[in-house]
Amino acid sequence: MTSASPIGQNVTKSDAEMGSRWLISTNPELQWQDLYYRGYYTLEIGYDDVRAEYFGMPEILSRNGKEIKIAEFVIKEGENRVSREEKRVAYAGAIRGGEIKEGTVVDTGSS
Repeated sequence: MTSASPIGQNVTKSDAEMGSRWLISTNPELQWQDLYYRGYYTLEIGYDDVRAEYFGMPEILSRNGKEIKIAEFVIKEGENRVSREEKRVAYAGAIRGGEIKEGTVVDTGSS
């Protein structure tokens, strides 16, 4: 989790969001992108669905407890698309970081 953003070390949240918007707009297959938070994801493969949960930290210079869930995506059995479920961090298409097609970003208050 200590890697720098692909667009540079110490990138501002505003610049990262602008870069994420550009990547989404120029890549039709890309549904979500975040260049600000540094983190990881978990992938759970079950009988009924496949679920990816993305976690990130806005600050990587020191050990801290600022990790948040920034997005969650699900592919349900028999479907060929990603869905975002209600009552989740990414409910009704909302995410907490980056840029997403056909959804909204909920500000985390982290900078």
